[in-house]
Amino acid sequence: MESTQDMISSSLQNINLTKQEQQTKIWDDFSTVYDQQVTRMATQPFITLCSQTDTFQCKRILEVACGGGYHSLIVAKTMLQKGGVLVSCDFSSKMMKLTKQKYDDLNWSSGYTDVIGNRYDITTEALLPLGEHSFDLEEEIKKHNQNESDRFVFGCQANNESLPFKDDTFDCYLANLSLMLVDNYKNQLSEAFRVCKKGARLAFTVWGSQNNSNNFGILNMLIEKFKIGPDEKPAKTYYHICQNKDTVRQEMIDMGFSNIKMWFQPMNFPFKNFEEYWATVFTQPPAQVAMAKLDDEGRKQIKLEAEELYNKLLGEGVIDPNCFEVMIIVAEKR
Repeated sequence: MESTQDMISSSLQNINLTKQEQQTKIWDDFSTVYDQQVTRMATQPFITLCSQTDTFQCKRILEVACGGGYHSLIVAKTMLQKGGVLVSCDFSSKMMKLTKQKYDDLNWSSGYTDVIGNRYDITTEALLPLGEHSFDLEEEIKKHNQNESDRFVFGCQANNESLPFKDDTFDCYLANLSLMLVDNYKNQLSEAFRVCKKGARLAFTVWGSQNNSNNFGILNMLIEKFKIGPDEKPAKTYYHICQNKDTVRQEMIDMGFSNIKMWFQPMNFPFKNFEEYWATVFTQPPAQVAMAKLDDEGRKQIKLEAEELYNKLLGEGVIDPNCFEVMIIVAEKR
């Protein structure tokens, strides 16, 4: 019989721990900007995920890569049924800190935390060492809920590629704009399958076609023009899931997923002006890495050229800005 340590070692063999640490630091550093600027861009696809999984009918909901908790509160306030449990997690402890702050602040959480029978517990720490999968959510619920009708929101730091929860825990899985970011998307898919119950609905969003994303197209054009991209061309981009969707679909079938649907969906235009665009797109981690290679004069120049491109492609005179597109992936665990 395989020992616990052997099982942990086996579950970690496909995970690049060095990259995990690097990515965690990047998203910790980016957490406040993400919460203030990017969340509004991510809300529309998140609502799509909820509608496609019938989240409001589910009893055990897992939201991975929850960011600063804004979407967690949407589910808690408007979709979580009596006796239901929502788990919101992110691999960034600072994202979980922002989530906890929102639940602790009635200005944010009123409508959930001030309702009798609604409970929450948000921790900014990991529940178990990476690679362990023994956390029993049902036992945790018993520590907090007094009645079967109580609602409960639980938050923790967790890695999409190796979740701490026991097998067959959830009947709904939501992953908004994270699958294309992880080091190995197959790890995330297999973990999603593992922690979900038979019959569960799962939904993911990833970046869509590069040709239909002018917001990042401007950034990419300027990174190339100013020659501030990575020294070595990356093996994959954030578009790699949609570019290989047939392969991904077959991999999901091989894992045991069924009723898989994939489609592209344009996003609402989120920017009122260029300054909002700049604060949202040019503060994201890939942009910050590139911008760090410029001196003050270079940063001024790239902003001027970004504004020119914004006005041309996304500005006031543009009827259809073709700003951003996502690909939706919906599946069931058979």
